[in-house]
Amino acid sequence: MSIELLVTSIGTWAVALFSARVALLGNPLLNLVAHQEADLLGRADELTKGEHHPEPGPETELIRRFSRVVLLELVMLALEVAMLVMFLLEGQLPLLCWLLLGKNLLLLAASLWASRCLNTDGVFSGILSIPSWMVWTDRISAALTAAGFAVLLLHINALLG
Repeated sequence: MSIELLVTSIGTWAVALFSARVALLGNPLLNLVAHQEADLLGRADELTKGEHHPEPGPETELIRRFSRVVLLELVMLALEVAMLVMFLLEGQLPLLCWLLLGKNLLLLAASLWASRCLNTDGVFSGILSIPSWMVWTDRISAALTAAGFAVLLLHINALLG
């Protein structure tokens, strides 16, 4: 097994695993915010607006955890898109890659549209007011990504006819 195949397999597996986790357990960012007390979220929203700078406490810890999860999700999205482009350039299952990229663009457009429709004053309250159809759309999209990357993983390792 070449090092290139090993690295590609690990990246493909990571995207498939992360996407399966989102599909089965929900978006980690939404889960993080949904499991916090409303009072804490309100104080954290005030802190993100820059209205005051209290001593480090639960609000700053929440913002740190939130930032780490956002960074993780952005890295996974970048890895997914980069791998799909790489597979396209190599001619590996181009129809599947185009479908997954198209799905991502549609989901991005729907997310941007929904974020404009939300009437909230803060980051955390905005996340809590995401409509349920967007939550389910995200989970279905993640399931499609997990399935697609599982097929790609099997294909690049010559385990799929």
